[in-house]
Amino acid sequence: MPASPFSVRRFVVIFSIAWFVLMADHAMLLFWYDFPLQASILDSIISNILLLGICLLVINTIRYYLPKREQYTNIIAMCIVLTIIWLVIIKWLLGVSLSGYENYSSFLSRSLVIRFSIAFLIVGITTTTSMIWYNWQEQQKSEKREVEAEKTHQRSGTV
Repeated sequence: MPASPFSVRRFVVIFSIAWFVLMADHAMLLFWYDFPLQASILDSIISNILLLGICLLVINTIRYYLPKREQYTNIIAMCIVLTIIWLVIIKWLLGVSLSGYENYSSFLSRSLVIRFSIAFLIVGITTTTSMIWYNWQEQQKSEKREVEAEKTHQRSGTV
């Protein structure tokens, strides 16, 4: 089984910083559109923590199920389905949590397409990065086994 990218400290640091920047940018953007700071932060936290969960699910799934080239349409479909599930959950959670804020419900409805697009891009990038990482890990293991087999073959040939 290939090692997770989270076993590399630099990846964890970069991933954490990127996620923090995404959350801060999301909150600042909503605040810039005249939503109260508390509502902006709550929207950002709810949306991005759930999106983080989806991305971690994808990373873990790709770790155990590394698709072949013919199966890339399945991966795209998985990304779309997971993004739709995320969108339905955040629409409900944000609708319940932030319904007291003026104009928020209409804003939420109008922003669903943009939220879907951004979330799909993030899930897609995470999926692609995971596939590249795990393919690289498999290639490293394969090369190591090949070198060990050659050494074993050379030793047995000289005996």
